[in-house]
Amino acid sequence: MSYAQRPMVFVVDDDVDLCSTIRRMLAPAGYDVSVYHSADEFLACGELHRSGCVLLDIRMPGLSGPELHRRLVAEGAEMAVIIASAHADVPSSVEAMKLGAVDVLEKPFTKEELLAAIGNAVSKLHTMQQVREERETLEYLHGTLTEREKEVFALVVNGQTNKQVGDEIGASEKTIKLHRRRIMQKMNVTTLADLVRVAERLGM
Repeated sequence: MSYAQRPMVFVVDDDVDLCSTIRRMLAPAGYDVSVYHSADEFLACGELHRSGCVLLDIRMPGLSGPELHRRLVAEGAEMAVIIASAHADVPSSVEAMKLGAVDVLEKPFTKEELLAAIGNAVSKLHTMQQVREERETLEYLHGTLTEREKEVFALVVNGQTNKQVGDEIGASEKTIKLHRRRIMQKMNVTTLADLVRVAERLGM
């Protein structure tokens, strides 16, 4: 991976000296680092809507690390989270992993441990970006459907036959077949199974 492809790393930790150390560890590897000494400061700067890796302490003044982590998940933030704390017990570690944390680092950690965790976070972030881009493409394609085609799409992927769909919307089976063919062409799929998978990715 070239330096130009390296994402931003957000460090949210109230330990000023540690933040400086982390910056020194990551800079030679080509990472840009933004430091925040509280979760509230991170949110106040509007970083919630950016994309990147987050190195997050558990215990901080104000909003805690786990509370910020839950907020990131609830907001659908494109952030790959690493928990780093001297206070990480089993319950908090389990919660972090359930929320999708890439890793839980115990302080003090080595440069090698940090770089390995960041590398895993970068991989997860790229996957998140690919999923978002795919969804945006599918949403665009879905937007090209007519209102009637969207209606037929929803009924078809819900398991209804052409005849059942036709009976529900007051159209002939032949007309429904035509709609299905156009829907599949517009959504760039060739089978009903593919169309169902598209619907799942769209949250239908």
